[in-house]
Amino acid sequence: MLLVQPSPELQSYIRITFNENPQTRQRDLDSIKTWLRQQPHLPDAWDEQRIMTFLRGCNFSLETCKRKLDMYFTMKTAVPEFFRNRDVARPELRQILKQAHLVCMPGLTPDGKRVSIAGASPDFHLTNVADLFKLLTMMADVRLHAEKFGVAGDVYILDAAATSLTRQFLKMSPVLLKKFFVCVQEAYPVKIKEVHVVNAGPVVEMIMAVVRPLLKEKLRSRIHLHSRLESLHQFVPKDLLPEEYGGSAGRLEEVKENWTRTLEEYGGWFKEQEGVGADETRRPGRPTSYDTLFGVEVLQVNCSIKSPPSSRITFRMGDRIAELFRDRTVLVTGGSGFLGKVLVEKLLRCCGVHRVYLLVRSKKGKSAQERLDDIFSNVRYT
Repeated sequence: MLLVQPSPELQSYIRITFNENPQTRQRDLDSIKTWLRQQPHLPDAWDEQRIMTFLRGCNFSLETCKRKLDMYFTMKTAVPEFFRNRDVARPELRQILKQAHLVCMPGLTPDGKRVSIAGASPDFHLTNVADLFKLLTMMADVRLHAEKFGVAGDVYILDAAATSLTRQFLKMSPVLLKKFFVCVQEAYPVKIKEVHVVNAGPVVEMIMAVVRPLLKEKLRSRIHLHSRLESLHQFVPKDLLPEEYGGSAGRLEEVKENWTRTLEEYGGWFKEQEGVGADETRRPGRPTSYDTLFGVEVLQVNCSIKSPPSSRITFRMGDRIAELFRDRTVLVTGGSGFLGKVLVEKLLRCCGVHRVYLLVRSKKGKSAQERLDDIFSNVRYT
């Protein structure tokens, strides 16, 4: 079985968690269906099970559900690299399914949470990062239909053991990462209760420095790092984990094969949904600005700035720092703040960096490029 459904007792608990009232549930569903028909930029109809999953994920708040559904269909149009050509028979997707470990475990925790695992084999090689995110959204779409009674939340286990995966993560486009996290946090009715990073080493800290600014504060506080599996078992019951993670829920490869078959079975649905998304030309009011939606641009900084004689600095003990960054490409988050500006100045004047990228968001009516220009209009950079 792909996903074990909650027992009647657990269903009652989950209904309380979702603020779900069986007596008004159908009325709420009908209300959302009517609302969809009234939106000229959204599809007139969608299947009831998926709408019900959105209602549950939004605690049956109709307004929250409307916003989430609008964002879901908006993202389907805004990010075609995630939502087009979703055919697991394609060689590039098949290769990821073979080398990566992307599974949602069939069982539920005693309090009704679902456990998902993401990792990779040592020889994992990713040609196109968007294809990895595409598979993850495909699995999320399957769950919208397969979670018949809902779950009380999600627990994610990210395995950092594959050094090839962590190295490739550091090469990922921050803009693409931002698109994925907007999908996860804004477009899907997911309740992320815990995130566990296992086999965490020094490289993971570097990755977290890039990822944390893209996450909501509530989610940041739910991330746990584990250098050993024993500490993971204090949070996740062993009977829900595969044997490779010290559990008794079968072999990971068997769960992978089950998910691969399921994605193949949903092939017809994925094809039907190719053209289902928000039509911004028909949206009432102003169409969605994708620059505002993702709120971040990665801008390259001119590294040919020369230090005048009066500003040349001898690092002394800092020589090691200068040597560390010499001829390197550096990504800076928070570079528009006071300390960030100082950091960028030191990198440019004293460290001989090859290239600097700043992660800058649109803010207060100014585009990312305009904010970058404001930063460099300061005399310290000229």
